Amino acid sequence: MRDGYCAQRCLTNVAFLDMVR
Repeated sequence: MRDGYCAQRCLTNVAFLDMVR
């Protein structure tokens, strides 16, 4: 459960950073 949540957050973070960049 925690791994799935972390993975989802990581993906969101990457997408967000990519968009900001």
